Amino acid sequence: MAVNYRSGIAICCLVLIAICWSGKAIAELSFAGTTRTSEQVSIFPHVPSSPSSAGASRFDPAIYVGYMSPGNGVRAGYTGLVLPGTCVSSYFVYNLQGIVLAAQKPINVSKNLSVQLGGSYLIAMKTNADQEITWLTFPPGVREWDWTRSSLYALQAEIDYCAGSGLNLVGGFRWESLVTNFGDPNPNYYFTASGMESALSVASYQPFIGAEIEQRSRVGKALLRLIGFPVMLGSIEHFNTCNNRGVPFAHVGNNNVNSGYFIEATGEIGFMNSGASELSGFLTWESYRGTCTMNLERRDAGPPETITSANVDFLYERSNLIFGGKISIPFSSSLLSGNIF
Repeated sequence: MAVNYRSGIAICCLVLIAICWSGKAIAELSFAGTTRTSEQVSIFPHVPSSPSSAGASRFDPAIYVGYMSPGNGVRAGYTGLVLPGTCVSSYFVYNLQGIVLAAQKPINVSKNLSVQLGGSYLIAMKTNADQEITWLTFPPGVREWDWTRSSLYALQAEIDYCAGSGLNLVGGFRWESLVTNFGDPNPNYYFTASGMESALSVASYQPFIGAEIEQRSRVGKALLRLIGFPVMLGSIEHFNTCNNRGVPFAHVGNNNVNSGYFIEATGEIGFMNSGASELSGFLTWESYRGTCTMNLERRDAGPPETITSANVDFLYERSNLIFGGKISIPFSSSLLSGNIF
């Protein structure tokens, strides 16, 4: 998560250039001469959008099962003084970890054009979390939260264009929702009582563009893919509770995000049997970064109840690695089959 805004754009551009430049060279290797079908894999995997001549009327859904491994995970919080004597920065740091289930369907528009529709859901495991806090009058420290409960799911629509030589150009839109609740903090830390809970909610409305290279033989395929966008678009809600000598108070705020970046890179190796069904293994790395100015309210329970507010700089970063397998089995379909043009 040390990648900043400019380097994120640079990485995205450089890898896209490398993919396009290497497309012709890859096509001359052992997979040369094979038929290109528009297929990808990631947390939003693809299935063939250009069926083979032997199964031109097939509509092939794909199902993915993957594992989101702990890594850099999520870092979300703010820097800014809300009330004299309180913290000047507060960041939640935790891992997203669990089983990813995803499914996708292709709709063939023409020989070189397809639409992909899909969705994914994370069956998240409980993990702990650290809240890194810098105080105005106390030494900086970490409030430890005993558990997190996260919900992560997404829907995606994408258009793929086959440019030839195994190169596919992609563009689309992803809607994603992440909600995390934090519970049971260490009561020995400043302004903390057992039983407190905090929460983070992030909704992203993410356009993306990119490219992929896929080469096939009679028994398998290899695929490389990169998508991204130089701005993260979405909204963030922040809720953090504290306790001051038995009097609870909370920091509450929300705002839209329209800066940062989104990058996702994927590799896949697959094998096909005589029945045209396919088994594949995939590896995906994805990274989000968004910032905004948030009006954060401090709400003291009192008595008397008081509300104090100030603008703070809010940061959201998420980086995850996902690996797993895919199965794609052809099914006949009279409704969505072949080319509609």
